[in-house]
Amino acid sequence: MDDALWLTSMGKQSTGKSYFLNHLAGTSFAISGSRCTDGAWLSLRFVSDVLLVVLDFEGLGSFERSEQEDIFLSVLNASVSLFTVFRMESRFDKDIDGLFSRFQKGVQLIKNDPRLFRGLLFMSVIDVNMNDRLGVVNDLAAKLNAIFESSREQNFLTEMYAGQVTINCTPPFGTVEYYQSMENDAAKALLSIVREAATGFSTGKAFLDCLRIVLAKISMLDWTSMDKSTQYLVISDVKQKLPGILRTGCHVPQTLVADATISSGLKESVLQVGTRDKLVVSLTATCQAYPGFATKCMALNNVILLDTIADDAIDFGFDVTALETRSTKQIHTTLVALFKLSWRKWNLADPD
Repeated sequence: MDDALWLTSMGKQSTGKSYFLNHLAGTSFAISGSRCTDGAWLSLRFVSDVLLVVLDFEGLGSFERSEQEDIFLSVLNASVSLFTVFRMESRFDKDIDGLFSRFQKGVQLIKNDPRLFRGLLFMSVIDVNMNDRLGVVNDLAAKLNAIFESSREQNFLTEMYAGQVTINCTPPFGTVEYYQSMENDAAKALLSIVREAATGFSTGKAFLDCLRIVLAKISMLDWTSMDKSTQYLVISDVKQKLPGILRTGCHVPQTLVADATISSGLKESVLQVGTRDKLVVSLTATCQAYPGFATKCMALNNVILLDTIADDAIDFGFDVTALETRSTKQIHTTLVALFKLSWRKWNLADPD
């Protein structure tokens, strides 16, 4: 898997958000003629080698949720979603105007992260007959333009969606035109995003880490820069993974680092940052990074070719991760592990 993209829905209650997502992405969210989505529901789909994370939110502007909750919901939605389906009725009434005003209040809550607020706002107007499409689109475009003109410097269209807005009209439910419109408009727009290189998050874990930060900041009402929060998460992540990497050359579940033996099936390769390529530390790179050890490394390489030893081929044992102490036992364990590896390289029986 090379990419992770987030597809979401928003809009007032009973506008067919779940039904639309089910037919667009092949999900199976609950549908009903009345209000049926409570909270947020998540589903995962694969499109080629892309993980599509589909999130179905309950309707905005309900009596069960406060204005602040609607603001936070819109911020969460817009921050990580690359394709937001906004289902709405054809008339631009006070309720819709109120929703847009809440979006506006959330513009500056989360900032300073280039991975966020890059998505497309796909405004899907429901139950529009073919003959009325042009008038509905022109009316809605005029309303959105008025919002943009009233606050050019900071408005939710440019701040939360980078100015990427598409207005689409869908015919009534159950008609052939409804599904044709979805295939010709929404599906094509979504596929263009899926096929675009380097659009989403590089890995599913990168997406999950970013989502955790956004959710934590919203929960704690922390509106400071995302930069600091991301740095703290990276530092914490490195501290947790370092013992396993020092011991085995791989990512190892933290609960298993102290075990006597670790199954190879539980080891995960260390990857280069931002890629899916395995990180390989060569002798040349080591000598360049630590010139003071270059002579000794080259001398050791004359005895055994270091580049032929995979980083994950040696398990130094848990003691090697205890950096605060340097006991004779740790050194002994490390030397024994290296000796046994060399012995196997020379195709000799294991010395026990």
